[in-house]
Amino acid sequence: MGVHFHAERESDVSPQEADGASLRAQTGTAKYRTRQGGADKPATGEAANWDSDSEPSATVARRGRCRHPARELFQSDYVKKLLRYHFLAVAILPTLGSMVALVLALREGVGMLEIVSLLVAYTLTFVGVEVGFHRYFAHRSFQATTALRLGLAVLGSMAAQGPLVYWTSVHRHHHAFSDQDGDIHSPHHFGRGALAAFRGIFHAHMGWMFEHAIPNAGYYVPDLLQDRLIRKVNQHYYACILLGLAIPALIGWALTGTWMGALKGFLWGGLLRIFLVDHMTWSVNSICHVFGKRRFATRDGSRNNLWLSIPTFGQSWHNNHHAFPWSARVGLVWREVDLGSLAIRLFQLLRLASRLKEPSAEMIAARERELVSS
Repeated sequence: MGVHFHAERESDVSPQEADGASLRAQTGTAKYRTRQGGADKPATGEAANWDSDSEPSATVARRGRCRHPARELFQSDYVKKLLRYHFLAVAILPTLGSMVALVLALREGVGMLEIVSLLVAYTLTFVGVEVGFHRYFAHRSFQATTALRLGLAVLGSMAAQGPLVYWTSVHRHHHAFSDQDGDIHSPHHFGRGALAAFRGIFHAHMGWMFEHAIPNAGYYVPDLLQDRLIRKVNQHYYACILLGLAIPALIGWALTGTWMGALKGFLWGGLLRIFLVDHMTWSVNSICHVFGKRRFATRDGSRNNLWLSIPTFGQSWHNNHHAFPWSARVGLVWREVDLGSLAIRLFQLLRLASRLKEPSAEMIAARERELVSS
């Protein structure tokens, strides 16, 4: 049934209660109910507009007057064990499914069912991760209708990268400590030399998920914990993953009328899609913090990488992102292909998104001058 979490105000929440909320939120098993004036309310104010490249603005604003400030990190061996099991499943099962898909492709060839299943499912899931989890929920780079928020949250959850509350907590923590001491997936903490570089890249890509500090949801994402819709999606995280596997299988069966069609849909639109989406996402943490060009003088090692721009929907313009983390547009010039920005523009045309945040030409020029003078 889950556990209900009641909080009159953030300042009345003890560290133990905040940690309890974090445990249930980050494992995707919680039912929360925030109570303010007797009714559930969406997040407002600073907590709903976290767009800093440091720590959450709501936390900064409340520090000093909060009777029980939430801890930055959440300590629980139990949650670490759950996250480790989750990662092992995500690392192993999609890999095995991809191998089976490859064997079938070598034996029987690749048809339109497989190609279309993969392309459509990959596109929808990556929009959920990049536009939804990243640009909207983590950085609040635009405003979205309830229908779009729900769709992005469900599609992003289908990537199996962790529940929305956990994912966003980790990402905001990353921006608070990017490539500094405390960054849980930086590739730059392993010394010098080729072996150290390889260890760092592997750690940033996926090794960090075996064992890492857990950012406290009560500290980093109070806005999401106050959002009833997001709490529901977070609670049904595993159902979203299963839905993302079942839909392409059912479509494959409906189109072919055979179990082989269902299997191919399951493999190409399900497991292979998760494998590719996750490794492309993780490559931003690893490759785009090591290889590429720097346009702006950020405090971290972020790079702009041309080769990953299309499969990552623009997030490989990563130095741009760390210079302007709140921007809905990551590709800042026409030649920087940014499919995520195009998706947001489409949502805007459909009246699903509004108030897009973007840096002005003057802001971009000022940041470029910082690199020249450094």
